Order: sequence, then C-alpha cells, then structure tokens
Amino acid sequence: MTTVTRFYLSWLQTEALPELVSGTAGVPSIGALTDYAKVFEGAPTEGADWVKPWGSYTIRHHYWSELLGSGYSRTDAYSAWLKQVPLRREAGFTPTTTFDGVTVTCERYLYPSGIGLAINATSDGEMTLADATERHLRLCQDDVFVGSDGVPRGIASNLSFEVRAFEELVLGLPSSAPVGASTRTVTTIAGSTGGISIDDATSVLKQLCYPGQPPGQTTVFAGRSGNFTETIRVAGRDSQVSWSPQRSTTPNGRDGLTCYHHNQVLSTLHTEQMLNLVALAGDGFGNAPDRLRQLYARAGSILGWIYGGDSAYSTRFSPEIIESSGLVARINQIRSLLSTKPPLHLRQ
Repeated sequence: MTTVTRFYLSWLQTEALPELVSGTAGVPSIGALTDYAKVFEGAPTEGADWVKPWGSYTIRHHYWSELLGSGYSRTDAYSAWLKQVPLRREAGFTPTTTFDGVTVTCERYLYPSGIGLAINATSDGEMTLADATERHLRLCQDDVFVGSDGVPRGIASNLSFEVRAFEELVLGLPSSAPVGASTRTVTTIAGSTGGISIDDATSVLKQLCYPGQPPGQTTVFAGRSGNFTETIRVAGRDSQVSWSPQRSTTPNGRDGLTCYHHNQVLSTLHTEQMLNLVALAGDGFGNAPDRLRQLYARAGSILGWIYGGDSAYSTRFSPEIIESSGLVARINQIRSLLSTKPPLHLRQ
C-alpha cells in the first residue's frame, strides 16, 4: 500500500505596488537602479531586517545559480537589477497551526516593483493517499492557522493579513491600488512508501490541484529529460502539484525534494510578480516616464527568459502561468517597443 510520509504545501501571493514603481513611497525604495544598487550592495546575507534572498545559502542554491550563475552570492547590483532579484525580509511574524504534524514558515520578498509572500506548511507523518488528500484539503479550507492576534483563521485570511501588514511595513500604509493575481498553491509530495502506477499517482495529483476551488481543467505535463525525469507535474487553476514516486522512496527521499519545492516557490513568485508589473503597465506603457519604462522593459525580458530562454530556472509550470495570464500580447508589445526583443518563444 502506498503511503505519504511528507508533503509541502505553499500559498503564494504577489503584488505590484504603484507607490514603489513610481517612487512616491517605499522604505526601502528600490524601484530605480540607483536606489536599488545602494540597498542591494549594503544588504548582508543574514542578521539584518533586509537581506539578500539566498541568505546564508551561498554555496549552491539551484534557483539563484540558474538565474545569476554559479557565483550568485557575489552578484553585483547591476546584474541583480537586470533579473529583478528581490530582497528578503528576515524578521517577521510566522503564523502557527493547530494541526498536529504540520510546521509553518513564512517568506517575505521585496521586489523593485512590489512584494511577494509565501506561507509554507510541511506535513509529516504516515498517511494513506486518502488521508493525505483530506489533510491537504483541510489545510486549505479550515480555520487551522493562528495569526499574531491568537485567533485561528483559514489560510486565505491569514495570507491576506500578512500581505496587508507587509504593504504597511514597506509603504507606511496599505497600498492604494495593488495589482496582484489570485493566491496560488504549490504542492510537492516529498516522501512516500510503496509502489504506485503513473496513472494512479496522476489521479492523486489532480485531486490536489483543486483544494477549495471548483473542479476544472488540469494540465498534465509530459516527462522530460535530465533531473527528475520521472516526476509527475499537474497544473490546475492557480495551483501546481508535483510528485516523484521513485525519488521520494529513496533512502534520503524525505528531504530529496525540499530544494525542488523551494525552487518552484521562488520561480512562481518571480514569474507572477513580473506578470503583475506587465498588468500594471497597462496599454499606455510606451508613454510612461523613463523610470517606469525601465521596470516594464525588465519584466518583458525576464518573462522571455522564463518562458523559453536559458537564463532562468527551468520549470514546466511557469510557461503555463504566463500563457494563462492573458497578458502574452502585451508582454510581446513591451518586448518589441522597450526591449527590442522577439516575441515569446517556448523552449523546445
């Protein structure tokens, strides 16, 4: 019988903040290259309110090494600006949970154009597939997360509270007109025992795509070459789920997909924040002030790398997010007018 011994579940929310983009507010304000350079160069890897996003992980972190190169920990401010690398807020409240066997962490990122948050739940303990699916659903729906005021709430309310608090921390007050997509869930089954067929595993992942959401179309990605060849990936509306049954049953399987999950979280946050910036640009981006045009150009270039280039972390989910955003035409307009780059081209 197949059992699940560990899964990761993250809830993500990103926002483009007009006050940051225009430079009218923000502590720190990093929406212009000169401001960004001063803050980024002075940010340590730990021990301060604002740190470089990789923290003390300076030897090998796959996401940052794919985005910035193997020497990412020594990246200069200009190179980081080109990729819109965020700062990470080291201090901050972390919600807790009343659910046994589940631990919670919270990540807060400040991009030149806005903010990104991830509340992450790690569930440990042997569960049948049915029990794991039920626990996943309850974590998404029930009032099992406790905020700073000690009141149990659902994850959606807790995430909304944390986003507003982060806005106030950065801007001094809530944003007047934030631009953000729906909350996205990222799930990775990282530990399991027993064998299971690809069809049965895929069926489980489809169930995990719609916690608290109406059923809809799911996309099952074909296998790929290279690392994680046997990993099954399924995307739903505002959700993405991965499982590698073969890898998760190896001797180190309980931890084998930890980095993979975190890479997915970082990639999704970055992708969605660039999409938020494109949405904020609107149709009049060509007549915007130079400060804004520079940010819009960066978004167009980065989304091109993510969609089909070779200068970003490779994931099957990010092109799906871009295609379903309804913003491909505007991305290509920005790329043509501001970046003199060709239309998005999917990596083969």
